[in-house]
Amino acid sequence: MSRKEQYRMNYHVMLVDDDPIIRLTLRNLIRESGLPLEIRAEFADGSEALRFLQSGQNVDLIMIDMKMPVMDGISLLREVYQRPSSIPESQTPVSVVLSAYSDYDLVREAFVLGAVDYMVKVDLDLERVLPVLEKAIKELERKQIPPHPVTFRDHHREASMLREWLEKEEMTAEPESEKVLMSILGNCRAVVVLHIEKNGAGEGTSAADIMLQTTEQALQEVSLPHILVQMEEKKFVLFLGFDSQESQLYARNRLSKGLITIGRRLKQYANVSITIGVSAMYEPPVWTLTKMNELVHEAEKLAAQRFFHGGGRVYYPESASSLQQSGKCTESDFHQRRDEVLQAMSDEQPEVWKARFAKWKDGGVPDQEEASIRAWFDNFVWDLGGLLYERKLRWELLDEPFRHPFQCLRECDTLVTVWETVFEITQRVHRLLHEASEQEENGPLQQAKAYIEQHYAEGITLTLISEMVHVSESYLSKRFVKETGEKFIDFLTRVRVNRAIELMGTNRKLYEIAEEVGYLNPEHFSRVFKKMTGYSPAVYRDKLLNEQK
Repeated sequence: MSRKEQYRMNYHVMLVDDDPIIRLTLRNLIRESGLPLEIRAEFADGSEALRFLQSGQNVDLIMIDMKMPVMDGISLLREVYQRPSSIPESQTPVSVVLSAYSDYDLVREAFVLGAVDYMVKVDLDLERVLPVLEKAIKELERKQIPPHPVTFRDHHREASMLREWLEKEEMTAEPESEKVLMSILGNCRAVVVLHIEKNGAGEGTSAADIMLQTTEQALQEVSLPHILVQMEEKKFVLFLGFDSQESQLYARNRLSKGLITIGRRLKQYANVSITIGVSAMYEPPVWTLTKMNELVHEAEKLAAQRFFHGGGRVYYPESASSLQQSGKCTESDFHQRRDEVLQAMSDEQPEVWKARFAKWKDGGVPDQEEASIRAWFDNFVWDLGGLLYERKLRWELLDEPFRHPFQCLRECDTLVTVWETVFEITQRVHRLLHEASEQEENGPLQQAKAYIEQHYAEGITLTLISEMVHVSESYLSKRFVKETGEKFIDFLTRVRVNRAIELMGTNRKLYEIAEEVGYLNPEHFSRVFKKMTGYSPAVYRDKLLNEQK
């Protein structure tokens, strides 16, 4: 199957760059990529491109230079993504920005505005451009998929209206719509937010479908009137009704039974766990949409405790006080310790930044919502990227999956995994920074060679040595070939064989010599020795003794 056949449809591309050579290069690369992309238009500045978009022309992907005359890339992105009257939402394209190494701050702002990725102009080759184009197409494909409909019997219309209301930032409604919503929610006394976790085999659409079916069946079994609204692939909001004559205790017991059943069946049939946030039970004298907002936000906030305290649990209002973040970390303390880690990155000794990182982590995080804390860690990783940019280095030089650090962070479900991932990213960035700056005198290669020459008889591996000299395996391996003309293993073998030759002038037996230079298996020693010298150890020793007579 060709690359083009893997996707749903063809997409129109607009190139916006004042350099005709860059536009020509992009045209050729897009053609060579084999992806379902067609050049729809080209412009030399943002104002022309904006007029084209505002005229209603169909453009799916725009590739924008950051610095152009009349209207630059950032200004164009603001018009596209931040002004609803500028371009209809249904026609908003996906954007990729083009930058120079010195445009780091502009690239960062472009991401904030909505760009999906960036390309450095000096690196415009197919190997680097293809992943960016594929990522943009995946985003376009995602936009084509409509939200999952909720089709529980006669609740389809009600669920759709509730979803529209929940998706509004302020969760408000016009007076007439509010009356309709309140008629739907007239007997609602509690709201539940459910998150499907990522730790099971049955993820994706199948898990969501099973969630819908399981929830419906379980709540029917305990006779709880309800409307279930799917907000995202793995997030659901459940509105629950109870008889007005029913006591809160009895209603709570029925709800708990239903939630336990949902969790158990999802684990059994889809091998996934769920996190549940349950609002307080409410007995309204008069229903208001404001009160409903409060219940929804309470349930969401409780479900969000999964980030701090782990998933696969039910969080009730009465446990809220015990879920407060421990410690008294202030924002200023948190950011000060964060900055100390960044400052320590200039020290070539990894123990320095690791000690600062441990202090940062041990200090905890401020008592803020998940979104704020995630944003702070994103900003830290942005600043690590800034250190790379200053040295004209790129994330792509790291090993997978850390070439895409923000994706790694998005995949972290808990604060614990965020800390672990940020540590790993920081460690790799530090290595890369100091691999690039390491001087030849007393550099990692010299340290590695010196260690081998002193410890050749031990169980030496490339992994062990690279960790000791604080560089990656791939970097050290390439340096050995470049500087010595030998692979790492060949250098180690030569050191061992040369030492074995020196010992042949003694009375030691050959198997003793083999063990002394690091070969516990005499037969393996013999094969290695012959491959290196052209003679077996016994023949070489005889030859050596004859020459000494």
